[in-house]
Amino acid sequence: MKNLKLAFALLAVSALTLTACGGGASYSAPARTMAETTAAAMDVGAEVYDEKAMVDYCAEAAPQETGAAMDSGGSAGLTDTTPLTAPAAQGRKLIRTVDLTVETTDFQPLVSQITDRTTALGGYIEQSNISGGSVSPSNQSIPKYAELTVRIPSDQLDTFLKEVEAAGNVTNRSENTTDVTLRYSDIESRKKTLAVEQDRLWALLEKADSLDSVIVLEQRLTDIRYELESYETQLKTYDDQVDYSTVTLSVREVLNLSPVEPESTGVRIQKEFMRNLKLVTGGISGFFFWLITCSPILIFLGVIVIVIVLVVRRIVKKRNGTF
Repeated sequence: MKNLKLAFALLAVSALTLTACGGGASYSAPARTMAETTAAAMDVGAEVYDEKAMVDYCAEAAPQETGAAMDSGGSAGLTDTTPLTAPAAQGRKLIRTVDLTVETTDFQPLVSQITDRTTALGGYIEQSNISGGSVSPSNQSIPKYAELTVRIPSDQLDTFLKEVEAAGNVTNRSENTTDVTLRYSDIESRKKTLAVEQDRLWALLEKADSLDSVIVLEQRLTDIRYELESYETQLKTYDDQVDYSTVTLSVREVLNLSPVEPESTGVRIQKEFMRNLKLVTGGISGFFFWLITCSPILIFLGVIVIVIVLVVRRIVKKRNGTF
């Protein structure tokens, strides 16, 4: 019977702890009443349930609300329009991701510069995929292409982006900023709540005097340990994403850079003239290439044609001489 009482008391403590601390500093009256009733029915007294100590601990463990998240009236600042780059955003957990599409006429130096600057700024290349640079069956050069995923310290991100824009022709840029401050604080709060429950369960385990009680307490402690490790992993993942911004670069090799602003009529005429001149030059060189490479076949066909012509002439002469 005592073991059954201990199990019910354990469930009451767990329910009260998660309800009292799970949402910050709020404390659920129904949950408190249920825990008090259960504790009284089980007659476990202060050994299992100490409401005042639990409330005090949860009040201390609850994360403090910052002025950036609350307005002057104490309500959540949902209408706060402060820019992310303002000093008020420095204490927040912001995850920045940037996608860039870059053109260049000098591929390898640009890729090397991106790699070198990433290392110099304290970042690293998370993923790299470079293709192209070969020749097609029609003897046409295949443009080079690179997909790079770069992790840059968040305080160096703007510097890195400016250097890339100066080194290459950026044709597309998209940026996304995710604020995970509330999620981060919630995970921390849940972690502290589980720590409170873990300490109390250890205290109960020291007083347990039967095998069944030990098994119940150790099973719950194992579950708590697993949840704490999961929360710790999530916090580390958020810290990594906040400390190191992610930049995805698509670098393409081109013959001519795309214009970034409207061109004048003279520039357009010059470009079209040069393009048509290249087409004519390419056509002439292609014709001579075809002529040279196909000359054996052409010579063979020419000989056959000449022989046929000579034979036809001889036949025609003989017929004319007969008549």
